[in-house]
Amino acid sequence: MQKVEYYLLCECIESLKDVWEGMRATTIDKLREKADSGKKDSLYLDTLPEYIIHNRLEEYDRHIVLVTEEKGKFNYEEINEAEVVVFSDPTDRSKYFQKFLEEFALDKGVRNLKLGRVLDSKETVGKWSEFVGVPAVLSGACCSITVVKRGRVLFSLILNYITQELFVACDELVGRHSMRKTMLTHGTCTYSNWAKITFPKPKKKKTTSYVAFLGKNYKERLDESHLLGESFSPQEEEPGGPARILYLSNMSQNPAGFILANGEKIGEWINWLAFCKYSCELVAYSVYPGTFFAKDDVLMAPSPLYSILEVKDDVLCLNYDKLKYFENPSRYREMILICHKSNNLIRPIIESNRSRRLPM
Repeated sequence: MQKVEYYLLCECIESLKDVWEGMRATTIDKLREKADSGKKDSLYLDTLPEYIIHNRLEEYDRHIVLVTEEKGKFNYEEINEAEVVVFSDPTDRSKYFQKFLEEFALDKGVRNLKLGRVLDSKETVGKWSEFVGVPAVLSGACCSITVVKRGRVLFSLILNYITQELFVACDELVGRHSMRKTMLTHGTCTYSNWAKITFPKPKKKKTTSYVAFLGKNYKERLDESHLLGESFSPQEEEPGGPARILYLSNMSQNPAGFILANGEKIGEWINWLAFCKYSCELVAYSVYPGTFFAKDDVLMAPSPLYSILEVKDDVLCLNYDKLKYFENPSRYREMILICHKSNNLIRPIIESNRSRRLPM
């Protein structure tokens, strides 16, 4: 990355540190409150991180455009003319997070408990893992930031609220570090003490397992697409979005065969592209089965003609022209599949179907 891009990465890390500190200092009762935003079901635990990130980045560079579901309506020219666009999911898995905090507060018999007290409890990580049924490092509620410059994915960050870890995918490292110990010295970040994240080849019996959101009517639509045969089975049916990429990594005891964005919104999967870009072990596909699927009048698996993802000179770029009719770019959806490059069971099926490999 160029120096100016590196400074932007450091600023985004500082933004997530501010989010972490701001959330920790807020009471459970306050975080559970409904919030006034562009999204009807937003809670304060959704809007507080968005507010902190927006203010921090606007102070750094007022020309940066932040895309979140909470922001509401957009001016298309604003994003089309921007050099830097930041896609963020301020609190992924907010409903799980809300219910977990309610149960924790009830157990303690106190409602004005600050989130920091909850997160610092030795029981929290284990309780969350038990509550969700999946290890917290893979399933924890999180905040994500993905930066796109001139249409190209530059880097991605994920803050896991439950484990209090920061994950990064950039040209220097794909790794993780304790949020408490993440320090920037004179505006720079060194990765000497960060743990490296790798994406190992899945075991043979796991190559047909996948992780995708199959709640609501998503499973029916996947079945109707005839994309996957009976030999493929879901490992997890209601995972989070941004952290789903970690199901393919050494963070998982048994890495899945592949992950799938099943017609989900861009904030759920755009950060996967950064991890794919810098890991060198993963391949990504945009899939568009012949069956027409739409949700809230938005295509769930757009063909190349309608996809925001374009390939120019063997380089993946985001074409914002395809967003001109969206009130908010965060409503854009796509079907994205990512797997280890050695997975010779799913790759031939995808490549013989209606799909495009996305060069990184």
